[in-house]
Amino acid sequence: MISRQKYRKNKCTWCWQFIEEPNQPFCSQHCKAAFDKSSSCHFCGNPIEQSKKTNPSCRECDAIVTDYPTYCCSAGRAAAMTDLYTDKYQNLLRLIDWDQEELEEMGKNMRSSIRKSLGEKYCLEARLAHLSFRARIHTCENG
Repeated sequence: MISRQKYRKNKCTWCWQFIEEPNQPFCSQHCKAAFDKSSSCHFCGNPIEQSKKTNPSCRECDAIVTDYPTYCCSAGRAAAMTDLYTDKYQNLLRLIDWDQEELEEMGKNMRSSIRKSLGEKYCLEARLAHLSFRARIHTCENG
């Protein structure tokens, strides 16, 4: 019986391009160096724990990449992730930016809750900006 694994094409761990050589994790030295230097998600820029780093994406982006593997390159995946994250976190993105004076008029618990939510919103906006930047960098012929 012939193993299926023998005929399956490998993908680069960093850029997800197909690799012709079997059992090679990277398509080039550039991708290997980028993976080694990186401590943040390849797509959204979220920090990745170095002790658990086995791929270049955070847990949330990795789940999306696994669910939607058919895109041409990482730019296509990043564009799809931008839309998915925007839909998923639409309520968080709609939060009003409060002034410091307005926050001071509120109670301690309400002020703390709003500051926490605004921090999450700003983090998400930074992730979306990183994703939209990644969506412009095509590594395939379709770019």
